[in-house]
Amino acid sequence: MPISPADVDQIIDELRQHGASVTTGASFAQTTWTWRGDRPHKRVIDEGHEDEAPSDELGLRAAIRAHLGPFRELLKGPHLRALRAAWTAGDAAAARLHLAAAQAVGEPRRLSGALELALAEGPPSAEAAAAAREGLRTFAAFHDFLNLIADGRRGPDVVRGGLWFADRLAVHLGDDPALEALRAAVRKQG
Repeated sequence: MPISPADVDQIIDELRQHGASVTTGASFAQTTWTWRGDRPHKRVIDEGHEDEAPSDELGLRAAIRAHLGPFRELLKGPHLRALRAAWTAGDAAAARLHLAAAQAVGEPRRLSGALELALAEGPPSAEAAAAAREGLRTFAAFHDFLNLIADGRRGPDVVRGGLWFADRLAVHLGDDPALEALRAAVRKQG
């Protein structure tokens, strides 16, 4: 699927303004693109040899077109930031909308079902409840929260958001011992 010039600009903005990075290639030969100062920067590792140097925007645009898959993931950025803001505000409807929008861009993230259940409007299906319980039991739900909502941050807002997550799950799942384990893990993020 081709990419629009506006999408390429948005990808560059994610690198420039939001500190994103993208790695292309395989384990033995890979290139990582970042933005430093006023220009793109690339780090190339090829079978143990490492080279790091500034690049230019034309080179970055060519890399985006040549390795679209990993770069396309950066188009999720605005949706994920809006998801985090809605989650922090306790706005389930907006969070649900932004989670769906982020999942519609590029490759959807494989989630445990707990985030979706926490944001659900009505009673869950038996399958949705079972998937969320399994996500709680295996701590996949906690990792979904850390990756999508906390995004490497710690502190009171993260704890508040994690406890809101557990409370929302409790509405749908009732008293589940795994919810206490989730709450305990979340409190450690403060």
